[in-house]
Amino acid sequence: MKVRFKEVRYCEYEKLEPADIILASDLLYDTKDFEAVLATIRYALELKKGSKCWMSYQIRSSTRTIADLLDFWKLTARRLESSVETGHDVIIYEISLTNTT
Repeated sequence: MKVRFKEVRYCEYEKLEPADIILASDLLYDTKDFEAVLATIRYALELKKGSKCWMSYQIRSSTRTIADLLDFWKLTARRLESSVETGHDVIIYEISLTNTT
């Protein structure tokens, strides 16, 4: 198994390469950046059929959510792991392209 790591900031589309798994962490702080982050994830997932993004997300506010943006960008999030029960409010999601067929 070959593993490669590459740092890419959101909206740096030219640096993206096809990948099986995209690891994303510590991305969602400021609400104004949420759309750019999810747009970048969407673009990266389109580069390779069946690719997934594993993203950690720390809940910082009960009034902020990415649900509407996931719908807008036709992305689906599935909860893989959560530390909410231990008081840390961190969730790991698997994000993929929404199946439109």
